[in-house]
Amino acid sequence: MMNSPLVAQACERIADRLLAQDTSAQEKQLRDAYHLILSREPTDREMKLWVSFLQKRTKLEMESGAATTVPAREVWKSLVRVLLSSNEFVYVK
Repeated sequence: MMNSPLVAQACERIADRLLAQDTSAQEKQLRDAYHLILSREPTDREMKLWVSFLQKRTKLEMESGAATTVPAREVWKSLVRVLLSSNEFVYVK
């Protein structure tokens, strides 16, 4: 599922939607991602982990020069892909 074209397209569209907002409000973007995908607020622990991930991954994208477009888009696509493939998203309780 993680590598399907449908998921790749969904990741791109959700990342673009999140980046269309005020990109200086990273925590709001993260909360919006959780609302869109998991229909809930992220926990404090999840927020800390994701903020750390976003910072580290952005730094790696910038240093590697591998990003063909805005590095933020690649970073957010990664985050969205993880949420879409999470157990919480895939299985209904």
